[in-house]
Amino acid sequence: MDKHSLSPVEPTRWSNSTQPLRARSVPLLVQKVSSNPDACKPLTHSSIDDLLTAELNNAVIKDIPGLLEHIIPDTALPASPSNILSEINLSYPTIAPQREGPLQLKSLFDLKSTHRCLTEESSARLFNIVTACAAKAARLPTVRRVWTAAYCNKGLPGIRATRRPDVALFDLLQPLPPDELLKRAQSRRPRPLHEEKSHSFHSLRSTCQVKCSPTHQLKSRGELAQDAYFIFSAQCNRRFVLGISLCGLEAGLSYFDRAGALHSILFPIDQTPLLFIRLVVGLSLGRDDMIGYDTTISDGPLRHIKVEDTYYQIVETLFISDMIRGRGTICYRASRDGKDFVIKDIWANVNNQPTEVEILKRIAENGIQGVPVFEQAAVVKNGGRTDTTAWARSCIPSTGPQRALLPRIETREHRRIVMSPFAKPLYEFQSKIELLTALRDAILG
Repeated sequence: MDKHSLSPVEPTRWSNSTQPLRARSVPLLVQKVSSNPDACKPLTHSSIDDLLTAELNNAVIKDIPGLLEHIIPDTALPASPSNILSEINLSYPTIAPQREGPLQLKSLFDLKSTHRCLTEESSARLFNIVTACAAKAARLPTVRRVWTAAYCNKGLPGIRATRRPDVALFDLLQPLPPDELLKRAQSRRPRPLHEEKSHSFHSLRSTCQVKCSPTHQLKSRGELAQDAYFIFSAQCNRRFVLGISLCGLEAGLSYFDRAGALHSILFPIDQTPLLFIRLVVGLSLGRDDMIGYDTTISDGPLRHIKVEDTYYQIVETLFISDMIRGRGTICYRASRDGKDFVIKDIWANVNNQPTEVEILKRIAENGIQGVPVFEQAAVVKNGGRTDTTAWARSCIPSTGPQRALLPRIETREHRRIVMSPFAKPLYEFQSKIELLTALRDAILG
């Protein structure tokens, strides 16, 4: 297993063009799951639990007050939570008979009397009912994302392991009108809501882990971390991953990005319905950038990636890093004006100096051969602001145990570097002479 340095370093000042590129630091080594692209590497529950615990060591902050409202603000919702609650009263009075009263769930979902908790199937139904009512309150013509418990007992494909998310959020190929979604969710034997052939970790939007008691929140958060790891490993346009813990009748939000994990306080969904509505609706109806997607990368048959104001067509994804915390490197082969480039997408520690761009520029200035040629670079922006892991942590109170944990967590900035030329990997050599020539050139370089 390789390791990656995450330590802050003292910026290097150049006194002349011959000064070596170096930075002084006391390295803090953080284990990561690995960047091994071997698709056959087995990943069992126990092995990945240990690896993720090591990778996220000292980078998890729990029970953050106000985290939910910060990650899912009012601007992320199509209507206010109070208006959505009013619509729930009108459309489904058995859930919330009083406008500001608690959610009455027992009669509808047959709560287990011993543990007072929802099943996976009833959780998905409840999430879809709230989503449909929110869409009606906002007068949306259709609903694109829906929840399903179809994979709580069978593995979701798309990864080199077997994982069964209790409740999963996917896009519909054919969006449904809110009334149709509400009708299907109300039925105790609903027709299939999803085109299951399209489902995999490559299309997974979010997950919810359902447990019978609030005492199991640690296990729920650990399983959400695994979901986040596999989503990052499968989706190259992910900036962060959101997940829900539903423990008994208490829920909470978990947030995972390249600097670690944040967890909100658990709250009772029946006693604080407005918070519950914010949580579910933010994920179901929020904009793509609000639930963790990079809008500078377009989907579709012809994908494009934006670097500053320049668009490149993505030809193929060459490499995607196998980790949560760290640089999260993704490399693309891209084309523009008939020329191929390599685009490197990274989350760089802002304290590490000099930057990779500075190194490449100095190499070019000194005429050093045998290394990639720098073409263009940019800091990525989404939703009108620079992509940085500091934003999510800006809601942490200025005093308290959570603030004391913050200095040991690095800040990472989303950057993109364009380089040329594009060449085939060394292992695709066609003859021994070609292989030996490449090795000779690498040694000379």
